[in-house]
Amino acid sequence: MGLSARKIKEPYKRAVIRPKVNTIYAKYLMPSRARWIFMFGGGGSGKSVAASQKFTMRLSSEHNTQHKLLCVRKTYSSIEESMYDRLVREIDSHGLSRAYNVKKSPFSITRKASKGKRESQQSKVVFRGMDNEEKIKSIEGVTIIWIEEGTELSESEFLQLDARMRGETNGYYQIIVTFNPVNKNHWIAKYAEPQMFDEQDRHDNISDVKILVPEKVWEYERYAEVNGKKLKTVVRSINTTHEDNEFLPDEYRATLESMGSALGSMHVVYAKGRWYNGSQAGLFFPTFDYSKHAKMASSVAYNPALPIHLSIDFNIQPYMSGLLFQMEHKKGYWNGYTDYIEVKVFDEIAATAPHNTAHGLGQLFAARYPDSGGFYLYGDATGTRGLGIRDTKSLFEDFERGLGIMAGFANRRIPKSNPRYKAIAKGSLGRQAFCTRLFNGDTVPIRMIVSRKCTNFIKDLQEVEATPEGKIKKIKDKNGVELLGHMSDCFAYFVCHPDALGEYAYSVIKPTA
Repeated sequence: MGLSARKIKEPYKRAVIRPKVNTIYAKYLMPSRARWIFMFGGGGSGKSVAASQKFTMRLSSEHNTQHKLLCVRKTYSSIEESMYDRLVREIDSHGLSRAYNVKKSPFSITRKASKGKRESQQSKVVFRGMDNEEKIKSIEGVTIIWIEEGTELSESEFLQLDARMRGETNGYYQIIVTFNPVNKNHWIAKYAEPQMFDEQDRHDNISDVKILVPEKVWEYERYAEVNGKKLKTVVRSINTTHEDNEFLPDEYRATLESMGSALGSMHVVYAKGRWYNGSQAGLFFPTFDYSKHAKMASSVAYNPALPIHLSIDFNIQPYMSGLLFQMEHKKGYWNGYTDYIEVKVFDEIAATAPHNTAHGLGQLFAARYPDSGGFYLYGDATGTRGLGIRDTKSLFEDFERGLGIMAGFANRRIPKSNPRYKAIAKGSLGRQAFCTRLFNGDTVPIRMIVSRKCTNFIKDLQEVEATPEGKIKKIKDKNGVELLGHMSDCFAYFVCHPDALGEYAYSVIKPTA
C-alpha cells in the first residue's frame, strides 16, 4: 500500500528549501530553466553534488510533471559509483527514502505515486551507457538529462541525447553536462565557452555571450529556423573550482593544490578548473608550467628588504597594467646551480575604470605599497612620447604624478624602444626565445616564480599565442579590445632590460654543478 499524500509531501518540502550547495550553484543552477547547462571545473568543486541535488528537488517537488530523468555516461559499467550512488545518497540525505523505490539490477529509481495517481504517472530515473546506442534510441518521454563526464562523449552523441527531450511537458526540459575541462580544442569547449574562440571559429546562430559572474557564469542563446519559426535554446555555463565550494575539507584542498608536481600542466585542469592546451606548441610562453612556476601567494610574498621592480603597459582596455617583481641573489642547490637569481612576480595591478589611466595606476601602486621606498620603473617605451592625461608631458610623468609624494622614489629604466622580437639587441635572442629560456631554467641561473594571485598574468602565460614570426598574436573582441597580452608585455619590458635580466639573452650559461 502506497504512502499517503501527506507523508510524501513533507519530505519534498524539506528537499526544496534545504539545498546544500555553494553560493554560485544556489543562485545560478537551482533556479535556472536553461535547456543546456554546462557545469565544469576542477576537482572538489561540487559539480556532481549540485547536479544530483537539483534533479532530486525537481523529481520530488514538481508534482504536476511526470519526469523521466536520463542519466548517461560513456559506458554503463561506470554509472554505479558516480551517478547512481550519488542520487541515492542525495535522496537519503533529504529524508526521502520512503518516497522512492530504488533498484540496483538494473539500476532504477522511481518516485512512488501520490494518492489518486496511477503507477504509470510516476516520475523515474533511468540509467544508460552510450556503449548501447539502441537502448538510448528506444527511450521516450525524457524531460531531464544528466551527462556525467561529458568530455567522454562525441558531439553527435550529445546532440542525439538532446533530441530525446521533446513533446509536451508541464515543466521544462533541461540537460546538464558535468565534466572537468580538457583540451580547449575539444568539441565541448565551443558550446561551453564560445567566448574563448574567434568569431569565425564559433558555432553559427548564437547570440553574444552575457557574463553573469565574471569568469564563473555566462549565458547565450542558440537559434534555429524550424517551419518558418525562429526558435531559441538558452545555454548557461558555470565554471567552478574547489575555492568556490565552502563545504570542502581543507585537507582535500591541500591535496588538489599539491597535485601540480605529479600532474604537470594538467594541474590547471584539476586545481584551477580551466582548459588544458594539450600541446604547448603555438604558445608564446611554451615553457611556462603552472605546477612548476606558479606558487601560493604566501611563498611569493613581498619582501620589504628588497627593492620593487615595477613594469607598466599603458593600454586602457581591458585594464591599465602593472606587474611587480623582486630579485634576490641566492646560494644553494637549484636545478644544477649553486649560485642563482630568484625572480619572483609577486603582484599585479589591473586598473579598471575609473582608475584605468596612468595617473590612476600610480595612485593604486602608491596606496598598495606606501612604504616601499625607492623602486625601479620599467615599461612601454612609447609612454615617454606625446601628452598624457592632465596636460602632462608623457604617460610616465602622468603615472608619477599619481604617485604623489612617492614620485621622488621612482628610478626610471625606460629604454628608447621596446625589446624586439627577433633580437633584443645585436647578437642576442629575440623576445619570445628569451622568455622561453627564462622559464625553461636549464641554461641560465634564473629561477622564475609567479604568485598565483597574478591571475591576469598567468592567463597570458597560458593562453597568449605566437605568430609564425615569433610575435604575440593579437586577438581582439568585437569592440576591438585586445583581451590578452598586456601583462606579458609588462613582463617582457622588465626581463629584457639590460639592467634587469637582459644580459642573459646573449650567451648560454652552463650549470656550475
